[in-house]
Amino acid sequence: RTNEGNNLFVYFAVAGALDCMTPSHRPSSEYYIALKAMAALRITHVLTCFRAIKRLRISLAWRVASVLVLLCIVPSKVIFLSRNRTERFEFTIATLVRGTEWGGELTSTKAATLNSLRSLKRLSNLRLVLFVDDKVHCHGLPAFLRGVDCHGVTACLDPIYAVPTMDCILAKVLELAKTDVLGFINGDIVIFDSFVKSIRYAATNYGEFVVVGRRRQGEGPPVLERNRLGWKSIENYAKTLPVDNGYAIDYFVTRRKTLKNVVPDFPPFVVGAWRWDNLLLSKFFKLSHATVIDATYSAVVIHQVTNAVSDHTARRGAKYNQDLADKYGQDFWFGSIDFAEVSLNLIDDRVTATSPDMWHELLRSAFRSNKLTAKEMIKFRHYYDDRIARPKAENAVNKHVELVRQYRADSRSLIE
Repeated sequence: RTNEGNNLFVYFAVAGALDCMTPSHRPSSEYYIALKAMAALRITHVLTCFRAIKRLRISLAWRVASVLVLLCIVPSKVIFLSRNRTERFEFTIATLVRGTEWGGELTSTKAATLNSLRSLKRLSNLRLVLFVDDKVHCHGLPAFLRGVDCHGVTACLDPIYAVPTMDCILAKVLELAKTDVLGFINGDIVIFDSFVKSIRYAATNYGEFVVVGRRRQGEGPPVLERNRLGWKSIENYAKTLPVDNGYAIDYFVTRRKTLKNVVPDFPPFVVGAWRWDNLLLSKFFKLSHATVIDATYSAVVIHQVTNAVSDHTARRGAKYNQDLADKYGQDFWFGSIDFAEVSLNLIDDRVTATSPDMWHELLRSAFRSNKLTAKEMIKFRHYYDDRIARPKAENAVNKHVELVRQYRADSRSLIE
């Protein structure tokens, strides 16, 4: 009945119960780690633990049970401690570039690609898989990409358009990724630390999930500084840029199982043209039970350059991709970020989520049952597009002032 004995028993009971829980039912990671740490602290005093049990004023049977609990849990705690010194949450992101960006004259397009690669490579939780046109380009990588997992995709080329097709690229992602959580991002998108936080939140709190998000429309490749403050400053600036529409999907992150469900019969869309992203997202909506999550306001991403051909229909391969999408009916119209059931936000550097939207769940159910026409999909999508894309003007100034204050506070802390 001593405090030492009671606390010991409670700590190990709680730690043992947490071990039996599935990750989706555990409390938040901070509480989980704290409770495990309390248990771990007691493990370093094993002799004290046994003495405490001996002093407990309980029956012999309870003493024996307590000793057995210790003998069973102590080894697992020691293993837990040694394992967690090296293990952490990691996920894989693949991207596709020409492979010629690190040679010749530095154009704005090349600068945008290099910026994107730097933003991916600097995040320690992210494993980067780099696809290039030809394997030979993997041998001339710039210094900051040395050691990256680089692969040529000559085998994925379309014989007519001479560019890779997305069915092959997605299959390669499944083949080469070593993590359960994986995804793909276009080669001109800059991401920040908040991207990792958002993916970690989704992976921790949802079994099956698909994370997508609207991009910010950039004004050209930003000059990226190497220090933390430089990246944070650009991220804050990006929050002031206009948000693109929900059909412009530049990345997705999901679990291996979820992607496997849609890859086998995915059409051979050519890269660099539209509709493959819309059909892919619509397949996630229809063929999986994954929660589709909109990370627009928790993970800011920048689309740095305006495409040389602004009219999607005029781009090379656009008509082919459109005709390919039409073969699957009008499903691609449901492939918009606006239909996501959950939205993430970043408040005080902490990711939070909205409750699943009942209206969106009803729309998804109707879509899965083939009860929505293309016109209805577009109509419902536009409602959410207008609501999200028009931030309140009165909040813009307050947000700007808040960003200025945060930037100066970060500047002082960095200097100190």
